[in-house]
Amino acid sequence: MKLQNKLASYNALSKLIIILIFVLLLPRIVDYQARRQTDVRLRQQRDKVLNSISTGGIAQYLVPGQDSVFSSYNIFSKEDYITLEQIAPPQKSIYFIETAKREVEGIQIDFRILTNTFRVGRNWYLMELGYSLASVSENNVVIQRFALILLISMVLLTIASDIYFTKYLLSPLNIIVRTKLQNLRSPADFKFPRIKTTTSDFKHLDNSIHEMMERIEQAFQQEREFIANASHELLTPVSILQHKLENLNDHADTSPEMQVKFYEMQKTISRLKNIIKTLLLISRIENEQFIKEESVSVKALLDEVNDEISYRLEDKEISLEMNLKENFICQPCNKSLLFNMFFNLINNAIKYNKTGGKICINGQLQNGHYQLEFTDTGVGISPERLPTIFYRFKKISRGTAESFGLGLPIVQTIANYHQIKIEVHSVVDQGSTFRLLFPR
Repeated sequence: MKLQNKLASYNALSKLIIILIFVLLLPRIVDYQARRQTDVRLRQQRDKVLNSISTGGIAQYLVPGQDSVFSSYNIFSKEDYITLEQIAPPQKSIYFIETAKREVEGIQIDFRILTNTFRVGRNWYLMELGYSLASVSENNVVIQRFALILLISMVLLTIASDIYFTKYLLSPLNIIVRTKLQNLRSPADFKFPRIKTTTSDFKHLDNSIHEMMERIEQAFQQEREFIANASHELLTPVSILQHKLENLNDHADTSPEMQVKFYEMQKTISRLKNIIKTLLLISRIENEQFIKEESVSVKALLDEVNDEISYRLEDKEISLEMNLKENFICQPCNKSLLFNMFFNLINNAIKYNKTGGKICINGQLQNGHYQLEFTDTGVGISPERLPTIFYRFKKISRGTAESFGLGLPIVQTIANYHQIKIEVHSVVDQGSTFRLLFPR
């Protein structure tokens, strides 16, 4: 997952957790605050009643000295009520607020009730003020909904702003990854301007990548020049030596024993000459000395390879099956290089296959790419060796086949030159599959 997506996911998830916690705590918080507000309202009502009695007297509610009760409540909403009654002198003053049920017109209703005793002259009175919790609950629901909607709106807004800001903040990093690290076939292709950014970390990263790629390009160029020069200089003396050995071998006075030794020497020199030619070929491809202006039918080219290599298939009794669903035309390309690439892949499949084995070549369009697979029933490649199979002179021990470690590097070099992606899957003792993904 990309860093930008991880940050966006973290921000969204953290805010969703906050919403969940808030949703769980919101009813309790609102209920607690509503009760506190109700208690404040009851105290204010009590103070108003006491002020009214102190200024207008108790007579406006009750007749002093008579056993009577004053009560009043909202007849329509039944939200609040007040009762006053004269009582015997209490041992101590009473004041508390509680939640209790009261019957109003035969209906049990939950009230938040303030109970308070007070004295007017020589008489003691009990005052009870109540406020319906049903009204409080209705208000709580409205408040909770409003708060929840407001919170969700704010969270969505912050998520959108976080995503936008994260995308803006990481845009230099995305440019570095997309332009300078992905799909870079060779250090020679690294020709990009510096990234414009105010973030010092990204500037340091960009400068470090440029410095590193310059050093790698310099090392690659030195290696290419050395291989090209060394191969070219070695090819001439090796050819001369091979020619002289052939002349000596053809001499009439040469004994049979010496002829055998000359033959072995010629084989060794021939192998050395092939290695030098292969290195020169790789060097020429990497230096882009081949022209890509041809249009080639993959099926026709595979048929040509099959005709040329059929004698090797017959020697090991290996069957070759081709199943190409489309006649794909590769363009622009270099036909001789593609021929070389296909030849090396089939040759490898023969070399590391079992006697009486099988090679299948399947081709089809998939996800916009032409996909060509070379599958064999050979000895396979162990997982720990798969990452190094394209290294030059990395000899992979597979069975008893002889290898100089240059066949697959040639395949990769030609594939990179044509922007063909290679995927390899292999199971030991079951076989290998080399998949070529041609560019769109």
